[in-house]
Amino acid sequence: MKYAWTIGLTGLMVAGVAFSAGARPEAAAKRTTSLLARIPSVRDISDRQTTLSKLAGPKGLVVAFTSTSCPVTKRQLANIAQLEDQFRAKGINFVYVNPIETDSASDASRVASSTGLNGRYIIDTDKSISRVLAPRTTAEVFVFNGNQELVYRGAADDQYTVTSSLPKPRNQWLLSTLGAVVAGKKPATANVDPSGCALEPVSAPPKTAITYYDTVAPIIQKNCVSCHREGGIAPFKLDTIADVKSHAAMIKQTVEQGTMPPWQAAPAVGTTKSPWVNDCSLQPADKDTLLTWLSGPRALGNIAKAPKPLPAIKDGWSLGKPDMIVTMPQPLFVPATGVLPYRVMDAEVNITEDKWVQSVEVVPSAKQVVHHVLIFIRKPGQFSVEDLNERASFFAAYVPGTSTAAWPEGLAKKLPKGTVLRFQMHYTTNGTAATDQTKLGIRFASKAPEHEIKVTGASNTRFRIPAGDPNYKVVSSLPIPMDIKMTALMPHMHVRGKAAKYELVMPDGTRKLLLDVPRYDFNWQHTYRYAEPVMVPKNSRLEYTCWFDNSTANKNNPDPKREVPWGPQTFDEMQLGYIEYYAAGKDNTTELVDEDQAMDSMFENMFGQIDKNADGFVTKDEFQNPAFGLLDKDRDGKLTKDEAKVIMQFIGRGGSGFGGLGGNGNRGGGRGRAAFPFGGGAPQKP
Repeated sequence: MKYAWTIGLTGLMVAGVAFSAGARPEAAAKRTTSLLARIPSVRDISDRQTTLSKLAGPKGLVVAFTSTSCPVTKRQLANIAQLEDQFRAKGINFVYVNPIETDSASDASRVASSTGLNGRYIIDTDKSISRVLAPRTTAEVFVFNGNQELVYRGAADDQYTVTSSLPKPRNQWLLSTLGAVVAGKKPATANVDPSGCALEPVSAPPKTAITYYDTVAPIIQKNCVSCHREGGIAPFKLDTIADVKSHAAMIKQTVEQGTMPPWQAAPAVGTTKSPWVNDCSLQPADKDTLLTWLSGPRALGNIAKAPKPLPAIKDGWSLGKPDMIVTMPQPLFVPATGVLPYRVMDAEVNITEDKWVQSVEVVPSAKQVVHHVLIFIRKPGQFSVEDLNERASFFAAYVPGTSTAAWPEGLAKKLPKGTVLRFQMHYTTNGTAATDQTKLGIRFASKAPEHEIKVTGASNTRFRIPAGDPNYKVVSSLPIPMDIKMTALMPHMHVRGKAAKYELVMPDGTRKLLLDVPRYDFNWQHTYRYAEPVMVPKNSRLEYTCWFDNSTANKNNPDPKREVPWGPQTFDEMQLGYIEYYAAGKDNTTELVDEDQAMDSMFENMFGQIDKNADGFVTKDEFQNPAFGLLDKDRDGKLTKDEAKVIMQFIGRGGSGFGGLGGNGNRGGGRGRAAFPFGGGAPQKP
């Protein structure tokens, strides 16, 4: 943001204003008295001509920059609309200014209506407003008092940024500023760096020989357009020169920061060739070319040299028309605000024989509110959510950065007859209510494959991240009991996730780094797909390590004061490293199960053996052991599974457990794993 701030300051100084974070607000106000008067007459999206000076209320005016294509401003608008409702009756009016030329008036009208905006909405096509106010981002707000003096510029609050979001804002600068203005007082803060999509100054750029069609368009198409096009998962298009120019400042900022294109894997060690077939990272030379062109006059060049457009996404399907479409039987309503629990819905497949699947594609109908989707195969006899173990496998997924999976001839996934597909939906509100009815497209293989594609996960559920810890390490392990070939890796954590690493421990103990993600981003959860499958010999071990940041330095952290356990919601955490693989030898029936799941399976077997009447509880008669009283926390004379799981700590220490005690007090051997409450290897700090 440092670069964007320099631009904004320069723009204000050109307009005859010096208004920095260090300036005295009263002095700055005197120099900005005529700012609104310098802005010529403008037309709003209803084609009504006016001036900003005339739109000011008796107590003041808020000029809120916005955009229908910037995800930050779309989410922020609901908060600003609430403030407009609160302060309009107190004499402060609001005006909304959209500086993005390719944002349409129809989209602006739709957003204004759905969000409940009352103030005038202006698309600043000729930059008459931007030229005077010099906004730094699409989410910056300007507050003028009753004398039309500028008293604040910057962020409205800190709930949403380009890379993070919070359940509620920690700082509400616009609210406190408006309260001071209504009371006739000086705001406590005059300037805060805004988030949002970066904007550039209205000034002449330096010249360069690089042109768009000849050099830049191929780079953008290769690295950006697969998502940034009509029907893609990105919030705006980049497949035309008009789109690229309209979002040039945001492209430049995110490329400089390394957040776009969204690729988190570190370069492979010892080679310049990426092992990943879907690597969308910019090569250094391409990055320099793109940034140089963006900083220059943006010459077009020879249109005849432009790359051919990518095939259109027809009816939402980027992989082409599927052979079968499975749709959630009912639409789900997503409110405008709030934190939502996972939603689950089953869909019938209606196939009478086993099918082999060549590709899958998940397409939400309301992509703007869908964070991720996991689709599971629910086999006959499975009825509850608990019957499905998301740590073990999934059939298809839609996560930030991944919505499709396709396998070459000879590899396919199995879809058993009688299957019901369970959609597990994670929605995130964005300020506007929506209705979603996600569908799954399936393309079948022409014949039975040579190898069946399977998915499993390495996980550790037995951690608790201490409050405030900036670098908490958690390790899980997946034994490999047969020869396999890995085709893809997919690390998964929540908003405290900081970094992740996959390592292969060979039978002789040597280690091989498979994947290093030094800057994990919850907003972009990639499937890292190998260009060539990786051979893993029998008796190897896959080790998956994650680091978590539970400190105040983590802008995504909803509560740094909380000790954080494993859990499905984003305010909890997960340590889950999926791998996609197939059996390299004749053994295609053995399933890979990580040590954490093996511990859970052991507990379930132990509990089931002791629960003689299978009522889901263990009584004193069933478990005649002095430990019963210690485990029965609520003193109701019976043990639930949650109460009984405490016994797993003894198994983790290699001591007695349910199995060893056997219900009669005899001590038995446990598993030789590191001591940790509830079993499992203890996560360690580095």
